[in-house]
Amino acid sequence: MNRRKLDCYKINGANEIVGLKKEDDKFIFERNEEFDEFVANNAFDAQLVFTSMTFRNSSYYFYFGDLITNKFYVSDNMRDHFGFESNIVDNFLVEWEKRISTEEHLEIYRKNLKDIYKNKKTVHDARYRVRDIYGSNIWIRCCGIVKWNSDKTKPIYFSGRISCQDNDFVIDSITNFPREQLAIVKLEELSKRHSEIDIIGFCLNSFKEINEIKGRKTGNLILRNIANKLYDRFGSKVFFYRLDGMRFMAILAPNIESTVDDIIEIIRSIVETEYQKAELSIIRTCAFGVINYRVSDDDMPQMMLENVINLISSAKLSVDNKYIEHSTENARKTKENSAIALRLSQDVSNDMQNFRVMIQPIVTADKNMIVKGEILLRWKYNGKNISPSFFVPMLEKGNMILDVGKWIFEQSVIVCKKMLEYDPNFNVTFNVSYLQIMEDEFIKFMEHTLKKYDMEGFYFVAELTETHFDENPEKLKEFVEGCKKLGIKIALDDFGNGYSSLGLLLKYPASVVKLDRSMLAELTKSEEKRDFIKSIVYACHQFGKDVCVEGVETKEEDIIVKGTGCDMIQGYFHYKPIEINELYEIIKCSKQNK
Repeated sequence: MNRRKLDCYKINGANEIVGLKKEDDKFIFERNEEFDEFVANNAFDAQLVFTSMTFRNSSYYFYFGDLITNKFYVSDNMRDHFGFESNIVDNFLVEWEKRISTEEHLEIYRKNLKDIYKNKKTVHDARYRVRDIYGSNIWIRCCGIVKWNSDKTKPIYFSGRISCQDNDFVIDSITNFPREQLAIVKLEELSKRHSEIDIIGFCLNSFKEINEIKGRKTGNLILRNIANKLYDRFGSKVFFYRLDGMRFMAILAPNIESTVDDIIEIIRSIVETEYQKAELSIIRTCAFGVINYRVSDDDMPQMMLENVINLISSAKLSVDNKYIEHSTENARKTKENSAIALRLSQDVSNDMQNFRVMIQPIVTADKNMIVKGEILLRWKYNGKNISPSFFVPMLEKGNMILDVGKWIFEQSVIVCKKMLEYDPNFNVTFNVSYLQIMEDEFIKFMEHTLKKYDMEGFYFVAELTETHFDENPEKLKEFVEGCKKLGIKIALDDFGNGYSSLGLLLKYPASVVKLDRSMLAELTKSEEKRDFIKSIVYACHQFGKDVCVEGVETKEEDIIVKGTGCDMIQGYFHYKPIEINELYEIIKCSKQNK
């Protein structure tokens, strides 16, 4: 074996180098005698050593080269990851610049090189962002040693290491966005030069379900595509950070010309496009909160980060707003919401304390006779009724809806069993959450509960909204087949709200179609609209489906609805949601009077 002495220097951190000493404010190299002796007297293979440090799955890349000829040798993994044609790269410094993501980071890189040449430095250490062969923008840290000629007039040799996402510079491995530690650093940096900073906090919705439906690999790909498009669209004008889970933070550069509203719309559009490409029919893909950070001694960057996280949580519950803004009132509401969520969880764990069910009667369109009732969940917090539109999303977010949904079904069975004493044909409808469909145990629970109370399934109707139908067709099919075996019917709820189409009426096995109140509003506008609704009712009847119109509140609406040929009506004009005992008395009295 050809043994030849090599200059060897070991890097211990950013600036400490063994074999490198300082004289007259200049670094000079010394021979490492132990290394020379080892190489001279033992088997040694420089190429094997180099290869061992650069396994293809490593996040470290090594390279070295001649600074006079600008010809470099790069490791196999660096060649493959950054798209070099071979290990030997001509005009390396120019080729490497082509992979630097933006002018801002290119300036960082060039400034560092200029500093090395100007001040005769022997150590290179820089952080900046580059684009890999997959199109991902990744943060790197490049450390290396420069060797100069004897009179320090020319740099002649460089050996270095590139690391991705090293421990000192924390980066999310999927999106390549910096994590929250770097968000604090950026806020501290900007706050030294600017009195106000705009911050957008946002989250991606339904990602737990996306991972369950499409698989985590596809979920990660969606995330990566969103991140790349955000970076390509905004570059250094918006600084993106990944916080915990699916929460993100965007710090706007002070000189950006776009408004907060414009940026939010662009982010929303990018997210929606990627969801649609993955064939995900999620209506509300993200939620936004906005903070105008006014720099003061009282508002530290760490506090701003907490405010962003809390604001995002509030934005998820504020379904009707484009975004919500941080304010003292919003901060108070966020704390109150956290207290409510905690109590909600405690009440679920404590045998559904403070929960109860009510029922809204459903009547026939021809005789106004009560034939069904929809079970509705109610909950009290500190003695006050809380709107289901507020607490149900909390139940779903924490997966508490699984336990609550089982309790609701059992209450439905209890109510129906009692009601059958007065009306042997009475049916009870109950709402099913998307998460319940995903849970394999729910069908088994319903079967067990029916046996427990000696009840048949054909007295019950499971109401599903249209969003259930396209999220996970296989799980939906399993759920529908399970209900069919038990005799439980399926109702398509809220038809006409969102992206409804007649195709849903034909494609899915619902025996009842409930027209949303938004369709009712169309009925009152023109004769053409009424004819259209009538055609929907006719199509349903042709395919053996009953039609129930929801949200009828006035006598005029009731007359118009009955003219469509629908089968059932539900709404305040006939009955508001009432207590269970009150319905018992109504049914009991109506039977006694016959």
